[in-house]
Amino acid sequence: EETSVEVTGDKSCAQDDCRSEAKCPAGNVPIGCIVKTGSVGKKSDGAYIKHGSCFAVNSYLGNGVRAQATCAANPTMENPCNGPSLARYQTLQEEADPVSLSCPVGFEDVTCLLHVPWVGKISGKGADQFGVM
Repeated sequence: EETSVEVTGDKSCAQDDCRSEAKCPAGNVPIGCIVKTGSVGKKSDGAYIKHGSCFAVNSYLGNGVRAQATCAANPTMENPCNGPSLARYQTLQEEADPVSLSCPVGFEDVTCLLHVPWVGKISGKGADQFGVM
């Protein structure tokens, strides 16, 4: 059975685009990432995963945010297409409008996050108050 641990970052500064980082312990990767303080689309620009950490981003209307990562070990698994072994969890990013991502063969999505640097552009994109779609 898989075990996970939650890590919460320090509160960011209150300026626009200030970030809070929740860094997973060694040997673990983020499998979930939220803006723990909520208010995505109002006081936060959302959350994203990069380089093994979860980041929450303060908006120009915010007074500081906290990132919260759910972390788990990332063992390798056999490639279902008979290729080289693959890490169990993959992080995919898209920076287009509209955004469109799909999982590699043999994978399924665990979570989908939203980070938009302009608070007014978040509404209607399907993210909840914590930045999860």
